[in-house]
Amino acid sequence: MTGPGLAVRRLGSITETMSRLCAETRLPAVLDLLTALTRELVNCDRVSFWFWDKPAGKLWTLAASSSGRLTLPDNYGLVAETVRSGEVQRIDDVYADRRFNPAVDRQTGYRTRSLLTIPLLNSRSEVIGAYQCINRLTEEGKPALFTEEDVYLLSVVSAFAGKSLESYGLQAEREALEAELDVAGEIQRDILPELTPLERNQPFTLDAMVRPSRTMGGDFYDAYRLPDGRLALTVGDVSDKGISAALFMMNAKAVLKERALTLGGTPGEILTYAGTRLREDNAMGMFVTVWFACLDPAAGVLEYASAGHEDPILLRKGKTRLLEPAQRRLPLGLMAGVRYPTYRVKLRAGDTLLQYSDGAPDACSPLDESYGVERLRRTLRKLAARRVEDLPLRLMTELLTFTGDRPQYDDICLLVLHMREVTQLK
Repeated sequence: MTGPGLAVRRLGSITETMSRLCAETRLPAVLDLLTALTRELVNCDRVSFWFWDKPAGKLWTLAASSSGRLTLPDNYGLVAETVRSGEVQRIDDVYADRRFNPAVDRQTGYRTRSLLTIPLLNSRSEVIGAYQCINRLTEEGKPALFTEEDVYLLSVVSAFAGKSLESYGLQAEREALEAELDVAGEIQRDILPELTPLERNQPFTLDAMVRPSRTMGGDFYDAYRLPDGRLALTVGDVSDKGISAALFMMNAKAVLKERALTLGGTPGEILTYAGTRLREDNAMGMFVTVWFACLDPAAGVLEYASAGHEDPILLRKGKTRLLEPAQRRLPLGLMAGVRYPTYRVKLRAGDTLLQYSDGAPDACSPLDESYGVERLRRTLRKLAARRVEDLPLRLMTELLTFTGDRPQYDDICLLVLHMREVTQLK
């Protein structure tokens, strides 16, 4: 068929395929539709869509009719020439062209004669792959050559193929990133300390948990023994979220622990040192609020200092109060040389101390109501009156029940220190 009848048929094929494409989200099905449309518009023996993995320097087929998946380097061959130059390649006799890479023919046993390769562009007009037709045929099935009209017709198909390929690339990147983040999140969770061994045969119990708003978060806690036998406790909250916050968090945690274990000092001196260290090479301008404390288990004396962090809640004989508010000094990382004072409190048997990040009181309900510190104090009294075990988990459950189906905006960290009654000691 030629003339107006052929044009009408082609237009009908394009319209029908585009309509079906709009309802299809699966990449294999999209490429099958585009392959069928290609053969409807231009009679050719084979059709393939090549994805350009630029960082890896490779090209591979997403769909290649009559063949399996093929992989090629992006520095040799006509497909490589297409993606690197961004120009259409229309070749009548590929074996007469020195740029042709015969490796695929040798691999598949197929004989390529004529070829048409069109670059595929993303929404920013960047080349992300190629669309290739091989061996043009007449209606009778005899060898033929690709024409300028073929280039024009298939440019319509290439526009849709480019958008599909872009979606594939974004999905592949997202899946790869999510896989990396899952691994990184596991690593981050693994470096949080196991608190149970610290509790055995001690006049205190310690429990904590972190719930990040993303795969990786910036809130953290830490607990470890100092050389003099005291227990070091840390709760921190980095200014950002995600990977950058997680990396800054791990750095802050390491700096604090290094100073506490090697040079020692009061909590205020340790924060002063860490603030100067974290200010160095801090090009991103990140900062972290930190509450750092040292507990003498035998005497029940807790020394603490705060770098802009929340004041902990002390529960004693059924009543709660905030510990003596620390002076509102700057978070760590903003300025070198800031001095942080040290405070002291005597803890008694039966006391429970809750330290937290601001993600707890700032948690919002579906009606946009904040949980607040006062509600947190009431919840601590209610839950601790039943039992002190698993308090962070039960507090977290209360917070999540309050927020309902509202997405968690900020990381939440909860740490509970409980001084045992004499009858509880083993």
